[in-house]
Amino acid sequence: MTFEGLMRSRSAAEYADFVLPSVRDGDRVIDVGCGPGSITVGLAQVAGDVTGVDLDESEFTDARAYAAEHGIDNVKFVEGSIYQLDFADASFDVCTLFSMMETLDDPLAALAEVHRVVKPGGLVGASSIDYGGLILHGPDEPLLRRFYELRLQLWEAQATCTSIVAGNSGDSCWRLGSRRSKESPLTSVLGPRNAFGPSAWAALRTAETSGT
Repeated sequence: MTFEGLMRSRSAAEYADFVLPSVRDGDRVIDVGCGPGSITVGLAQVAGDVTGVDLDESEFTDARAYAAEHGIDNVKFVEGSIYQLDFADASFDVCTLFSMMETLDDPLAALAEVHRVVKPGGLVGASSIDYGGLILHGPDEPLLRRFYELRLQLWEAQATCTSIVAGNSGDSCWRLGSRRSKESPLTSVLGPRNAFGPSAWAALRTAETSGT
């Protein structure tokens, strides 16, 4: 698929709809686990400055070319890990994590690092596939359901996903509280689609207490 195709099929309007209303002109946004970068480029249309981060620099080669060709100069891409983001404390107003949390070996350490680079009062928006709420229909439903069961088992066997997958994850946003106050640093503030399950909230609460 071309990058133009990705901009249509995996757009910020479609995948970041739960966080876009809270992104302000002038906000510095970090999109961690950006993959090919189509959502990242879309975020640049509403934010002041956007940085996409992924482990493999080759992932976002096409996104860089697209941004240069279309004169989108407020987006950049860097190679890096969510466990060790190469940015100073409180560098960003917003952090987005699209289909990222369920791939991590240590989501608690990841959230602590996210908490470090996002400003007090900033926003964290995360979305994950809700395998517990998967709806399938049609003549091939048994085969498709078996496919998803086997894929999840494979991920678990390879330790490429965590229990957060089974926690009815959805789309969620958290607002970061002041590090100097007794307020919880990560507080749920947004969204009728705020559907993170118990395992996700357990990870969130642990990150709150260990990251401050």
